[in-house]
Amino acid sequence: SRLLSGTNDRIHNIYFIDENVGWAGGTRWGNPYKGIILKTTNGGKQWRTQLDNLTSSYSRCFYFINELTGWLAKSYGIPKELGAGLYRTTDGGDNWFSVHSAGDFSSVFFINQDTGWVTSDYGGGSSYGIYKSTDGGTTLIKKSSSSTSSIYFLDQNVGWAVGDSGILKSTDGGETWIKKSNSTGSYIKFFDSNIGMYVGKESISVSTDGGETWYDKTSPTLQTINFINSTIVFGYTSEGTIYKTTNRGDSWETLNTGLGFGETAFFINEYTGWVGGKNGIMFKYSIEPPQQPVPPVWTNQITVKDAGGTESS
Repeated sequence: SRLLSGTNDRIHNIYFIDENVGWAGGTRWGNPYKGIILKTTNGGKQWRTQLDNLTSSYSRCFYFINELTGWLAKSYGIPKELGAGLYRTTDGGDNWFSVHSAGDFSSVFFINQDTGWVTSDYGGGSSYGIYKSTDGGTTLIKKSSSSTSSIYFLDQNVGWAVGDSGILKSTDGGETWIKKSNSTGSYIKFFDSNIGMYVGKESISVSTDGGETWYDKTSPTLQTINFINSTIVFGYTSEGTIYKTTNRGDSWETLNTGLGFGETAFFINEYTGWVGGKNGIMFKYSIEPPQQPVPPVWTNQITVKDAGGTESS
């Protein structure tokens, strides 16, 4: 179902913590254009603008660890000297405050209120890298100089990153990074410590051994991927098509087409998801879960009739 359309908003990122509460971020085009954050508390039926004063920049990505605490990575605008930075909220997005004013960040991921990582793939060699924080984003320490577009951590120790510099893995909380592949990509996710997938330029690649080795799979040209379980994954393309695989990328089923110019998607489960893109377009994907069979009801009442009367047991 269509949620928004015809506005000047361009949706770059969507994140939900349950079937009702979620946020969308991106750019509100105008003179000047602004980075924005929208919030819904009813599954996307209504969206409220929480933030629209990031002049000449855009909200490239954000991440929430619960209903209250989240981080927003603001990217450089035009003119570039206006800068970028990292913002944090502790009240569900009603108020955002700058915690780090420098850096053009491509992704953000926090494992708790203190420990997290941001990445950069823009601004030249000195800006490229993976940065770690242990104080909620106020202090960022560069741990890698690799151009990195996307990062994902399974816990406080094990994480993966991908970008123009290849696929990297850390097993010590992001202190050190080891290159596992020269293949480049824009988005990476893991379901567990073994099974992961990243989006390449023309296909996806899958790992079943924790990112040590990767296998290319023929696929649509996806923007994002969402794991439902170890084999079911949803993908979304820039043409506005939702795809689903039930065999970890060996084949893909087309679910919906013509959903505008797609940029991002987020699925909370196999039956509910949201997609967004240009011209303020957002759609909600929603199907009814299969009905569970109703088990028969048994009682211990047995009635036996005979010539002598009725006996119950």
